[in-house]
Amino acid sequence: PEEVRNELSGWELFVDRKKAVKLQKGEYYLADLCKCSLVCNGETVGKIKSMCSNGISDMLEVEVGSTTKLIPFMEVYIGEVDLKAGTIELTEEWLLE
Repeated sequence: PEEVRNELSGWELFVDRKKAVKLQKGEYYLADLCKCSLVCNGETVGKIKSMCSNGISDMLEVEVGSTTKLIPFMEVYIGEVDLKAGTIELTEEWLLE
């Protein structure tokens, strides 16, 4: 109902991982992505801070030095996501410019 949606607007919901929705291939929990570093050509180029959406795709907020870059979280730009190693591969270095 509309009243419930309004009452909960602006709140964050935290769910124990054991009770969370099972992920499909290629899906990740934001909390896991935010523990990762962004790697390009074998070198660490930044640290994932958060994720936002621009209406077209999800965007990784990446801390690169003293700046923040937005990187589209799309297969065309992102290679391997290795949560065990804590890395996300960037395949298009020009996105850091």
